[in-house]
Amino acid sequence: MRNTLVIGALLTGGFTATTEEPLLPQQLEFFEKKIRPVLATQCYSCHSAAEGKNKGGLTLDTRDALRKGGDSGEVIIPGDPKNSLLIKAMHWDPKEGLEMPPKTKLDEGTVADFEAWILMGAPDPRKGKAASIKKVFWTQEQADNHWAYKPIAKPVPPAVKGTWARTPVDEFIRAKHEAAGLQPAKPADKRTLIRRAYFDLIGLPPTLAEVEAFEKDDAPEAFKKVINQLLARPEYGERWGRYWLDIARYADTSGDRAGGNRRDPRYPYAWTYRDYVIRAFNADKPFNQFIREQIAADQLDLDDERDLAALGYLTVGKRFMNDVNEVIDDRIDVVGKGFMGLTLACARCHDHKFDPIPTADYYSLHGVFNSTRYRDELIEEIDEDDPQYIAYTKARQTAINGSREYGLRAYNQLLARFTKDSGKYLFEAQRFIDGKTRAKQAPTAATAAGLNGTAFQNWVTALQNAKRRPNRVFGPWFFFAKLTDDEIAARTPGQWKRLSEQKTVNPIIARALAKARPATLREIAAVYKQVFLNIEDRMDGQYPTAHAVTAFNMGFRFRTAAEAAKIKGMPLPLAEPAAEEIRRIAFGYRSALGMDPRVFNRLGGNRVRNRQVAMFYRTTGLDLTHPGSPAKAMTLQDLPRPRDSRIFIRGERTNLGDRVPRQFLQLIEGKDREPFVEGSGRLELAQSIASKDNPLTARVIVNRVWQWHFGEGIVRTPSDFGLRSDAPSHPDLLDWLARHFMENGWSIKHLHRLIMNSAVYQQSALNNPAYGKIDPNNALLYKWNLRRLDFEAMRDTILVLGGNLDSTAGGRPVTNAAAPRRTVYGYVDRAALPDMYQVFDFANPDMTSAERVETTVPQQALFMMNSQSVLQQARRLASRSAVAQAENVEDKVKALYGIVFQRAPTPKELQTAAAFVKRQPEITPLRRAQYQRQLEFARKRAKDFTKRYNRPTPQAYFTRIPIPMGPVDKLAQVLMETNEFLYVQ
Repeated sequence: MRNTLVIGALLTGGFTATTEEPLLPQQLEFFEKKIRPVLATQCYSCHSAAEGKNKGGLTLDTRDALRKGGDSGEVIIPGDPKNSLLIKAMHWDPKEGLEMPPKTKLDEGTVADFEAWILMGAPDPRKGKAASIKKVFWTQEQADNHWAYKPIAKPVPPAVKGTWARTPVDEFIRAKHEAAGLQPAKPADKRTLIRRAYFDLIGLPPTLAEVEAFEKDDAPEAFKKVINQLLARPEYGERWGRYWLDIARYADTSGDRAGGNRRDPRYPYAWTYRDYVIRAFNADKPFNQFIREQIAADQLDLDDERDLAALGYLTVGKRFMNDVNEVIDDRIDVVGKGFMGLTLACARCHDHKFDPIPTADYYSLHGVFNSTRYRDELIEEIDEDDPQYIAYTKARQTAINGSREYGLRAYNQLLARFTKDSGKYLFEAQRFIDGKTRAKQAPTAATAAGLNGTAFQNWVTALQNAKRRPNRVFGPWFFFAKLTDDEIAARTPGQWKRLSEQKTVNPIIARALAKARPATLREIAAVYKQVFLNIEDRMDGQYPTAHAVTAFNMGFRFRTAAEAAKIKGMPLPLAEPAAEEIRRIAFGYRSALGMDPRVFNRLGGNRVRNRQVAMFYRTTGLDLTHPGSPAKAMTLQDLPRPRDSRIFIRGERTNLGDRVPRQFLQLIEGKDREPFVEGSGRLELAQSIASKDNPLTARVIVNRVWQWHFGEGIVRTPSDFGLRSDAPSHPDLLDWLARHFMENGWSIKHLHRLIMNSAVYQQSALNNPAYGKIDPNNALLYKWNLRRLDFEAMRDTILVLGGNLDSTAGGRPVTNAAAPRRTVYGYVDRAALPDMYQVFDFANPDMTSAERVETTVPQQALFMMNSQSVLQQARRLASRSAVAQAENVEDKVKALYGIVFQRAPTPKELQTAAAFVKRQPEITPLRRAQYQRQLEFARKRAKDFTKRYNRPTPQAYFTRIPIPMGPVDKLAQVLMETNEFLYVQ
């Protein structure tokens, strides 16, 4: 599932191999981050037109050349990675006889990236002739003159004609109108305006009563009052916090696969970051403080301990199977794009191709984040007498102990099995080491001897280690292994007895050999086996070390004997020193019989591993869902000794260059900037980003706010303000807003009031075909942009219309996608987003998302027509008192229009809707009874499922039950499928 969401989002964007449409930002980013660097470092040395290398007639440094292929034919089939020769070569497919790159096989993650890229249509920006891989596509003059890198100016609002302009914002907009010969659209009517404000600020519709009250309010300040009321509502933070969560690539899971030798992918405390963001927006936290807290909250004096959760901005990203450099890259990326509109991650493998960002700057920031470690931090006081907390801690300890005890039992069974054969393993491993077997490889030797290959390799490794570091247990063995069987047989009883007098021989081993007087090396191995069996008996079936109980990287291990003793079956050292020595050397961690996690996993197999992991995963489930689980923040902590990073040449961690100091960007602070000296440097980094002297930060956030109001930003590449960015449509307005924003306390709510009270915001969406030819994208804002409800607003509005939106604020995520909570509180699983989320263009949580990709696909209409959740809400809407108590069909229609559209139907609409209702058949009593029986049966199955598997019930138990819809129910559903419902004017 590594790239499921990336593929889904980009496929629905409509790109195919044959189109010439511009690449989506996500597609371009995926290519630049995941594909181009690998081609450059692994392929161009043999397949680059710019470098004059075309082995096999193949060059890969342009889109057309890649599509054309080489002597073997096409190397990629866009949309079909399975049959693409490039992928087969990367897998070193023996059927094709290709191994590319020939010297080193690419890791699975890199190949998966190429598979994902080809599946999405192989989007590739490399048009035209191949460029030298050493070239950067910018000049110093371009960088010096780039608008975004210059200090924020102090523009004066221009003088304009007429009385249309109400605010300085309008004066900048109107000046552009006049220059282009445009006239602004007429003002929106009051119903349209209040609906626009409600959806804009809280993502919910007004009631009919609220619309009517506003329409009757003729006071000049009426709309200002509406804005202030909406900004004061808690729903405001839920709406605008969700925008920021897109930037922060928020999710409740790591994106890694569950099971096997992997950590639980669930983040039990990600929700505390989500709640922090919502609180911050509701409190109108100054944005510069918002930045500082999200990078270095642990180093600030916080008024509210819960604000530690701000560090989730860095920590809720993907974990990349615990690849630390990928995690750091993700953090650098979200900091650069989210706060400054810089694609810093593009400088990971080489100097940035398109912006003045050297690789050294990337690794300066790498050192900052590499000087931290993750930790969960309590953010609320614990009442240890609270019954719920007591129940939680008891249940959690039971789950941990159960997993450990199961591991002990499984280990003991394996230990008993392989200890019985230890003599044979010892003898055959020694023969293999001495080169006395035909087999040259350990697995082959094991098979020939009838032994388990993994256990045999463990013995070979243990003996090799013991030979390098002699000990009293295996010392005698290595002595006798040098002798022939005849020399062993010739030893006298006195010689055997004198072994016990040697301090370099374990007394138990010496006595056993003296008693048995073996005549061959094989018989000596049998003596060792008997000693090991006796030690195992003395251990009383206990597991020899604490480590392999936690064999699956579960984040804990025992620190003391007393702690270990609390677990049933966990051993303490044997009383006799000689016996303890054998236990430690032969049964200890990474010894001949002491299986380390890797060996234990292989010998135990999937059944043992998966069951133990599933048992331990219950602890995360308790952390996530138990009402007694205390809230924690996903924080970072500086290492005691921060460390500067060395440059990874071509991005390869094994090819290290110069060490670079931890410091801010040369682009912003110049070549003479000072290195960071306070811990990791995160606080100094945050201060540099949040500085009023940083030319990017304020511009980026005011552009985002403008975009979230109007649908498009003043700069239409909101997370890329570099040299490839679109130029601002209104550069003076952008700088005026940025400076005004900083001068007014970095207040987002102040920005809302400024924008929403402007004439440009309050225009109608009335189109002018003639103007459309002059300004086809409405960049000059001569009218309002018609906007479709995003997924959250649509789903929440459906719940509002059904009368059952649960307005409970905050708390743990809701795992049931059909629950009536606001969508912002839904559980976001990177590896398994609900179909509904994906169909309606939910933000890709694998990467920072500045804007939603808006698609129109048949699945959206089918969902509105057939989804059980929509049908249920339509029934609830039709049963609301205003509708149900209406005396006739016409009155029911009027009530529905009032609830759904906050207006009365026109005479034609009334006539059409009433006729529709009258044509529909009523639900028969038999059908109602049948539905109730099916529903009760499904509820029983769901309850049994939850009890048995301890996880949420699959919605399939309910979605297969056809919901009976009455005539008014069907009309309610139809109204929720109209453009008037789905679009905001």
